[in-house]
Amino acid sequence: MKQTSDLVYQYIKAFDDANGTPFNGMISPILGPVEDTYPFCVYKVERRPTFSKNGCFEYDVQIRLVADDYDKVCELADALAIDFEAYYEFFYQGTESDINTDKPTEYVLTLTYQLLKNS
Repeated sequence: MKQTSDLVYQYIKAFDDANGTPFNGMISPILGPVEDTYPFCVYKVERRPTFSKNGCFEYDVQIRLVADDYDKVCELADALAIDFEAYYEFFYQGTESDINTDKPTEYVLTLTYQLLKNS
């Protein structure tokens, strides 16, 4: 599980570095930063309880992008989705939009992928 989480981090970090660090290095698993510095990225990796005889595991990957500007979060989501198309093991499942009810000026887009990975 840790190896898969590290892989997702490496891909997001590579995107951040290649695009002028829009996340300013603020990429974290599961929980976002406490301070209000935007934009930032939070990702989550969950392994499904399925297992194949050839040692292939299925993972659900959610990449949540958060910004205080709707246009900016949409641009980042589009660019990251295009970037992830290059990784053949990731299968795009959809994008969800949301807001943080505690911070109504915080826009959230979540990209969801299925990842197939050999053990």
